[in-house]
Amino acid sequence: MPLLKLDKRLSAVAEEVRGEAVFDVGTDHAYLPVYLVENGICSTACASDINEGPLERARQTVLSHGLENSIRLFLCDGTEGAPLDGVTDVICAGMGGELISRIVLSDERLKGKRLILQPMTKAPYLRQSLDANGFSLLSEKGVAVGRHIYTVMVWEYTGEPAVGGLFRHTGKLSVEREGDRAYLEAYLSSLEKELEGKRHSEPQKDFTLGYLVRELRKNIDVNKN
Repeated sequence: MPLLKLDKRLSAVAEEVRGEAVFDVGTDHAYLPVYLVENGICSTACASDINEGPLERARQTVLSHGLENSIRLFLCDGTEGAPLDGVTDVICAGMGGELISRIVLSDERLKGKRLILQPMTKAPYLRQSLDANGFSLLSEKGVAVGRHIYTVMVWEYTGEPAVGGLFRHTGKLSVEREGDRAYLEAYLSSLEKELEGKRHSEPQKDFTLGYLVRELRKNIDVNKN
């Protein structure tokens, strides 16, 4: 069986792993934990899924790569009921920001782990939610895959809130980096379309959104030049 290869999105997640033991939440086919163990990035891994079907697919992937002694699988909601002793990094990738937030905040044990999060939607909600609950955003990067653009975040619990401003919208993304700039411009474009819709349907309710669009545009243009 040849070594497993990841797509660009999951590769960006794998690049953030620093510890010896990883827990991949919502693993689906278990591509990420298999890749991490095969390439010696971590020595052991755990993976979970809430549904038996995806977990069975994960089991087949693990078995086909001969890693059944290095990767443990759990049928559970997030990390609920699964052992986390020795786990250094917890990954939640490919889910909505609201779901990721619920998973992180529902398990107190995650306050002692390095969290690698890749939301498919609601990134501002995720940033605001975790920040309000004492988690600190250590790093963030944008990743463009074709016409799709994703953000990969690394969090740890410190009890310290972030400085306000545009944090929930921009996190630690920087227009000086190509992938980050692409993500921020795509996000701004979506807000501008939303604002245009409100001007036609809710002309009295677009003040806050209009202010946000102007500040984001100013931030992107100033830092780009």
